[in-house]
Amino acid sequence: MKCSRCGEECKETQTFCLKCGNPIQSMANFDRMEEELASNVGRIMNSPDDDDDFITDFGFEEVMPEREVEAELSVDEIKDFNKTKNLNVDFHEDIYQIDGTDINNIDEIKVPDEEFDDYDDLDDDFDEDEIIEEMAFKKKAVFLGIIAVLIVGVLIFCFIKFGKSNSVSEFDKIYGKGSDAYTAKNYDEALNYYLDAKSIAKTDTDKIKVDKAILAVYQNQTDTENLKIEILKDLITLLPKEYDYYEQLVSIYDNLGMIEEITSLIDGITDDTIKANLTEYITTVPKFSEQEGTYDHNLSIKIISAYDELYYTLDGSTPSKTSTKYTSEIVINTEGKTTIKAISYNEKGIASKVAEVTYEIKFSYVVSPVVSPAGGEYDADTEITVEVPEGMKCYYTYSAEGSEPTTADTAYDGPVKMLRGKNIFSAILVNAEGKESEPTQVIYKLNIEAQIEYSDALVLIGNYITENGIAAYVSEDSYVKDNGNMIYLSYDSIATIEENEYYVIAGLEKDATEQLSDYVLYGVNTVTGDLKILELDPLTTDQYKIKGE
Repeated sequence: MKCSRCGEECKETQTFCLKCGNPIQSMANFDRMEEELASNVGRIMNSPDDDDDFITDFGFEEVMPEREVEAELSVDEIKDFNKTKNLNVDFHEDIYQIDGTDINNIDEIKVPDEEFDDYDDLDDDFDEDEIIEEMAFKKKAVFLGIIAVLIVGVLIFCFIKFGKSNSVSEFDKIYGKGSDAYTAKNYDEALNYYLDAKSIAKTDTDKIKVDKAILAVYQNQTDTENLKIEILKDLITLLPKEYDYYEQLVSIYDNLGMIEEITSLIDGITDDTIKANLTEYITTVPKFSEQEGTYDHNLSIKIISAYDELYYTLDGSTPSKTSTKYTSEIVINTEGKTTIKAISYNEKGIASKVAEVTYEIKFSYVVSPVVSPAGGEYDADTEITVEVPEGMKCYYTYSAEGSEPTTADTAYDGPVKMLRGKNIFSAILVNAEGKESEPTQVIYKLNIEAQIEYSDALVLIGNYITENGIAAYVSEDSYVKDNGNMIYLSYDSIATIEENEYYVIAGLEKDATEQLSDYVLYGVNTVTGDLKILELDPLTTDQYKIKGE
């Protein structure tokens, strides 16, 4: 091992360094003390100048005696002496009497014991007590070092505490000046001090103290509403259970018309007791008469609110006072999803939270109508019927071309007379929710001759025109009026009107330039020959009805 002080290589059994005397391990084992002390004799004996003072590692001085030394040393001891050369000690042969014999070839060297007596006192100089005392001194030094570190730590702690004390004292000093100015009603001066104190306040206690003082100053000044808002916000943050500050802040917001700020403030309150004391500023959320969900029928939704100002949207947008105002039930009669959002405003104009609900309509499947009789050819007058379930309606078309019916076509209310010739009957059913079925189409061909031919119908119309002085006969299908305008009879169709078949013939009136100036629709019953003036049904636009009926 090596000495921790000088780096000298030492034996495992050494208790201190032979070069510098530094303790290496515990001194509990003193059995080897004489051996260690004997090893140091070589250092004393090896002084280059007998007259020089020898200063030991332990701080004492000795003068080496001028004499020859004769000692009896074993070979092992001589080897130990040789090892001491690492201590930079030079051995001189003239110090020893070896009898001219090479020490490498003898077992031992004899030195008279009496000649070494003068060095007996040397052992005393290396007394164990001195070594222990030296170690105790070093331990004491370490202990004192630790004490010094602790003292420094205490001083640093005191410095920190002293600094904080100064900071608090500075706050109190400035705050006190502000209080003096406030008492003297020098509010501007007091405010300046309080604001300075606020800037250095460290603890919540100090912050609350100075904020209350600043608020008191503002209450004695004019036009400080906006300044009060910021201080009240701070106090609410520091004292969230103090109702008084909420009340003051809401009141200021109300006076300034800051409605959104009131809503935001109240929304952030978690204390139910505080909220209960601010009910006049809280607008209840609207409710809906039907729970949201999926339905298989039409819905009529009522929006329920304690306030008259109630607005809603159906397009997913957020409602406001610019949205549709609620006045009556909202009807949902189409399939799919419908989202209703509603908002209400109380007497102060404070809005509620937005209420939202989504309804989905999935109508039940509507079966196609059953039409009788089956399609085909018939040789006698026949009626067409449709089975209409309770709660449903039926709409149909009946013509040679055939068309898909809608709710704008003829409503079925009883048997329909089959038309002569080939025609297509189409019908649909519509349930109470407005869901339509797929159409049912049936082709009929009625093979009977009309009792009134088309040519007969022209004669009947011509007689009507001439007999009523409308125009004079020119030909079977043309007539002339007194003003020179011509009336031309033109076939239109065969139509069923009030369950009777009619030839529909148009009387077109044209002027000298062949421009249409007027027209009349004539209907001649194909069975009875009855003549009727017709008009288009305004409800269907493509169906005829007897004019005036």
